[in-house]
Order: sequence, then structure tokens, then C-alpha cells
Amino acid sequence: MGKSKILKIIDNNQEKFQRLMDAAANGGWRRQKRTSPAACYGYVKNQLFRENKILTPSLESLVGQNAETIAKFEQNYNYIHSQQSTFDYIIQTADKPIDLHQIIAIHNKLAENTSLSGGIIRNKPVGFMLNIEPPEPDRIYNKMENICWQLDNEIPGTHPADVAIQVHYDIIITQPFFDYNKRTARMVTNQYLIKKGYVPIFFNKPEDATEYFDALRNKNDEGGEQAYKDYMYYVIIRCQEKLIDVLSASI
Repeated sequence: MGKSKILKIIDNNQEKFQRLMDAAANGGWRRQKRTSPAACYGYVKNQLFRENKILTPSLESLVGQNAETIAKFEQNYNYIHSQQSTFDYIIQTADKPIDLHQIIAIHNKLAENTSLSGGIIRNKPVGFMLNIEPPEPDRIYNKMENICWQLDNEIPGTHPADVAIQVHYDIIITQPFFDYNKRTARMVTNQYLIKKGYVPIFFNKPEDATEYFDALRNKNDEGGEQAYKDYMYYVIIRCQEKLIDVLSASI
């Protein structure tokens, strides 16, 4: 079966982006001063800042909440700087295999400067996530082994975008850590996309505050799997198009 129309758009966009990148600096995602790649790099980091503000509660929503909820809000905003340094980390370690050690390292980086103990696989059951009961602690390593296999192997007939989309969801529903699972999933997804020659993605639109969670929550409903994929395709394409614009303007 040939590639779908949407996957052809993703690949065509990526080819256009790479041509611009090669013409500008001949250098991939290296951070260099006063270069077009640096313009893209800086733009992505700024959008990750926006992503965090969009996908976490607003200060106004915390009125009347308990101290624990407010403390978590403050932790989320301490996390912003860790998120950006984690993006640096996945660029610097782009040649590493994305195995469990790397996923744990990404989670550990995300937890820096927060009260969360990073890089620790949970050893207790947790409540339902996205209408699905996460696996018991003794099954986490098996689930993560399967996820890492997907990240490390070429699956005939499977597009990298589809692998990224599935792995993103699988990490979230596995809940390998006590917290920051969605954030870890997004960073792992980005490292995988970059390794496969695609641009990273970011959820920087106000509507993502509802559409992202709705797509995840409804994935297992009738028609939900395709709706989730379509939403993630849309995010990939809009990020590609924006970074093409940023790169074009900086040449």
C-alpha cells in the first residue's frame, strides 16, 4: 500500500525544509550563532515555552484550590526552564538510541528544578489515565520494552510519523513515571522525529488546550483512533509549515 495523501504532504514539507536548511547552513539541528538553523532552534524553544503555558492550568483556574494543587502549579512553571534544557539535551544526544535508559534520562532532565523525583519508574498503581487503566508496576518494563522496540526498529510499510504518533500515546497510557508522562512522551516523540529527519512538534495554539487532551481521551472510542491520528498529523504539518517560514525568513 502506498503512502496516504497526508503522509506525502508531511514528506514533501520535510524535503522542502531540508533543502532550505542545507542551503542556509548545511548543518542539521546544530546550534550556531547567526545562522538559519539557530533561528529555527530558538523558535522551537520559544514555542515549547508557549506549549507549557497552554497545556497546564492558568493561575485564574486555581482560585479556591487546595495547597497541593497550587504547589503543583508552581512546579509546572519551574518546569518551563527544565523543558527547554531537555530540548537541548535531546539535540545533543540525537545519535543515542532511544532506549529505556534514554527515556529515563529525558524524564530526569524534565524534573530538574522541580519537587518531582526524576527518572524513577513508578512502583505503585495509579488511577485511570484517558479512560484506560495503566498497567500494574510489574508490567511497566515489558510495556516500555515494546515501546523502545518500536523506536529502534524499521517497521516495513510504517511511516515514521505513525510510529511517533503511536509511541506518544503508548508512553502516556503506560504511565511509567508518577508524573510528567505526557511531557516525557512529547520529548521522546521529538527526539524520534529528529532522528528520522523530521522537525520537532509543539502544541502552541490556544485550541490545543482542549484538542490535545480530547484527542488522547477519545482515541479508543469509535472513530477516535483516526481522529487522534488526524489531529497529530495536523500538528506535524503546521509545525513543518511554520518552521519553513521561519527558515525562509532567516536566509
